[in-house]
Amino acid sequence: MPLTVGIYELGPARSARLAMAPLMSALENTGAPFSLRFLFLRGPALEAAVAAGEIDLVVTNPYHYLLLRARTDLPPAFASVYVRRADGTEVHRVGGVVLVDRARDDLGSLADLAGKRVATLGSSDTGGYLAPLAALAEAGVPAASLVMVDYATQPEALAALRAGEVDAAFLRSANYEYFRAGGLLDAASVRVLGQRDEPGFPFLNSTPLYPQWAVAALPHVDPAVVRLAFGSLLRAQPLAVPAATGYAAGIGLPGDYGTVDAAARVLRLPPYEEAEVLRLDDVLRQYRWELLALAAAFLLVLALAAGLLRANRAVRAAYRSRRAALEELD
Repeated sequence: MPLTVGIYELGPARSARLAMAPLMSALENTGAPFSLRFLFLRGPALEAAVAAGEIDLVVTNPYHYLLLRARTDLPPAFASVYVRRADGTEVHRVGGVVLVDRARDDLGSLADLAGKRVATLGSSDTGGYLAPLAALAEAGVPAASLVMVDYATQPEALAALRAGEVDAAFLRSANYEYFRAGGLLDAASVRVLGQRDEPGFPFLNSTPLYPQWAVAALPHVDPAVVRLAFGSLLRAQPLAVPAATGYAAGIGLPGDYGTVDAAARVLRLPPYEEAEVLRLDDVLRQYRWELLALAAAFLLVLALAAGLLRANRAVRAAYRSRRAALEELD
């Protein structure tokens, strides 16, 4: 049973194929009754293939997965990709680094990038777009203040930084190490702005972290086939790590992609670029506990006010009664 898998491509597909090779070898050893055929497609082409039902499974980065779900009838992810490194550690999250030329003394923090030109990896990537924008927003730099220049591949973005065409470049955290090892990045010539130390995350990082890539089946795929594929992929854990990449891809349980959705909402990125109409049912659903607490506090204040009013009336009645009694004595 052949299944066609569409994979989001950003840059040369060779490294992705190499990273997938151990998983495919392990899958063959499980005796799975299906085979996988990979198509590496750019964002728009992958979106068109999903909309047309030309593929069976889709593997894409978290933010692009959010966009696909908003623009097509793609169901929720049934699995997530993880990365196994040569030392055996597994990485289940993605982030980004913000790089600047080491000689730029005027750029000491993320806040210094307001109004500057930055190289991004298109507008549908997580580590090379959404995650750095989230970090900059936390530093008080809105996306609207940046001059963003989109590049098709990460090497092109790095080349633009080296040439001084941009002030900073967004790069996926995992690929910083990969490009440095491959000679595509001179670590001595760049600095990482806003570096964060995240427990369990082995890469240099400037941003919040999000779940790894999503794996989803298109609606036309039989649910029984999806369950079979999921079980087989879970059992097919990659053991060898290609020396050319330094990592191998594996399949695990789906991550919480609600964090990606929340970031896009806060940043007003597609599919939330337009101001949402606030409806009463939305307010009641989103803030129900706060509203209940407020209502309880209001009722408590009313009860206290009523008690004070009754007490005040009693005091005044007692005062009038005592005064009348004194007048009778006079």
